[in-house]
Amino acid sequence: MKVGLKMKYITINNSISAIILQVVTAIAGIILPKLLISTYGSDINGMVSSITQFIGYLALVEAGIGNASIVQLYKPLAENSIDEVNGILSATNKFYKKSGSLFIFLVIILLIIYPLFVSGQVDYYTVVWMICILSLSSIFDYFFLGKYRVLLTADQKLYVINYVQCIGTILNIVVTITLIRMNFTILTVKFFATLIYIFRMFLIYIYVKNHYGYLNFDVTPLTEKLSDRWSVLSHQIAGMVVLNTDIVVLTIFKIPLSEISVYTVYNLVLNVIIGLLNSLLNAVTPLFGRILVTDKSSMTREYYSIYEFLYFILTFALFTSLVILFIPFLNIYTQGITDANYIRLNLALTFCLMGLIYMIRTPALTLINASGHYKQTQKGAFIEAGINIIVSLILVSKFGIEGVLLGTICSHCFRSIELMKYNNDYIIKNSIRTTLIRIIRNIILMLIIILSYRYIFIINVNDFITWFIFATLITISSFCLYYFSIFYAKKNIIIC
Repeated sequence: MKVGLKMKYITINNSISAIILQVVTAIAGIILPKLLISTYGSDINGMVSSITQFIGYLALVEAGIGNASIVQLYKPLAENSIDEVNGILSATNKFYKKSGSLFIFLVIILLIIYPLFVSGQVDYYTVVWMICILSLSSIFDYFFLGKYRVLLTADQKLYVINYVQCIGTILNIVVTITLIRMNFTILTVKFFATLIYIFRMFLIYIYVKNHYGYLNFDVTPLTEKLSDRWSVLSHQIAGMVVLNTDIVVLTIFKIPLSEISVYTVYNLVLNVIIGLLNSLLNAVTPLFGRILVTDKSSMTREYYSIYEFLYFILTFALFTSLVILFIPFLNIYTQGITDANYIRLNLALTFCLMGLIYMIRTPALTLINASGHYKQTQKGAFIEAGINIIVSLILVSKFGIEGVLLGTICSHCFRSIELMKYNNDYIIKNSIRTTLIRIIRNIILMLIIILSYRYIFIINVNDFITWFIFATLITISSFCLYYFSIFYAKKNIIIC
C-alpha cells in the first residue's frame, strides 16, 4: 500500500473509531447521570462532578509528559528507529512514575481539604471514599497505561484505544444500571466503574505486547528528548484552569451542590458535541505530525485548508442543531426531577455560545499540537486562564452559573483568535482572512437557520424517539445547508 493511501486509511480508521466511541460515550452520558440523579439525588450527582473536577486539577502532575512524548515519537516511528523509540518511552515511563507518586500525595491533601467545602450536604465518609475511588483510575494510568497510550497515539493507532474504550464504556453502562436497580450505594457503583477502567488497561497492554515485541523500558532513558514537557505543562495548566474553573469556583463559593448538578447536566449535553469534534482533532493530529516531519509545506497548507473548511461546516451544523434541540431534550431528560430547576433557556444559549467559541480554535490547535509549538504559544494559554479566573470570580456571586460561564466565554474569545492568528502566521503561513471569512459566513447562516426554527418551524416533542427523529433530520439538513450554500458560493475551498 502506498504511503499516502496508508495515511488516509489510518486517518479514516481513527476517525470512524473516534465517532463510534463518541456515540457510545454520548449514550452513557445521557443514560447514567439521569439514573444517578433520579436514584441518589442532585446533591450526590453534584458531589461526584465536583470531585471529578478537583481530581482533574491534580492531574496536572502529568507535567506535559504525554504530549511531549507523542511529538518526539513521530519521527523515530516514521523512520523505524527502534533504539530511539525505546529511549523516549523509557523516559516517558520514568517521568510518569514520578508524577504518579506526586499525584497520590496530592490526593491525600484533597481528602483533608475537600470535605470542608461540602460539609452538611453529603455524609463525610461518603465524600472521603468517593475521592479514593475516583482517583484510582488516574493512579493506574500513571503507573501502568500512560506509556502505552503515548505509543499508540504517536503511531497513529488511536483506533485501538478508542475500541477498547468502547468496550469499557458499554460494560460500565450495563454494570451501573444493574447495580443501581439492585439498590447498591453510589460508592459501590463508582467502585465497579473504576474496576472496568482498570480492565481496559489490561486489554491495551495485551495489544501492545503482541504488536510491539521490540519494546524495552529498561534502556537508558532519553530524558533530553522530553525537555519540552514543561512548555506542554504550561498549556495543560492553563487548559485545566479554563476547563475546570467553573465547577471549582462554584464549589469554593459554596454554591449548592444541586446547582452544580444543573451545570453538570448542561455540560454533559455540550460535551457530546465537543467530544465528537475533539475526536476528529485526535484522529487528524498524528497525520499532520507525519506530514510536518517530512517538511512538505505545500501539502500541509492543502490538507489544512480542506480540514478547516469541512471542520467549520460540521461544527456550526452541530451547534446550530444543539441550540434548536437543547431545551426540548432537557424537558424530556429531566422529567420527574424536582429537587432543582433544570430548564433555563438563557443557560442553554450561554453554554452553546461558550462551546462554539471554544471549538472554532480546533483546526489551528491541531497543527500547533502536531508541530510541537508549545513554548511559542504558552503565553496566550496563561492569559486565557487569567481572564477566566478573574472574570469568573467577579461575576459568580451575583450571577452564579451564568457568571462563571461568562468568564469562560471571555477567555475563549481571546484564545481562539490568538491561536488562529499564530497558526496562519507561523505554521501554514497564510492570511487569517480566509479563516475569518469562513467563520463569519457560518455565523450568518447559523442565525438564519436558528431564527427559522424559532419562529417558523416550531419544535414540540414529548418523548426521546420523536426528539431523536427531529435531531437526526435537523442535523443532516443543517449540515447540507452549510455545505452546499458555502461550497457553491466559493467552489475553490483552498482559497476560501
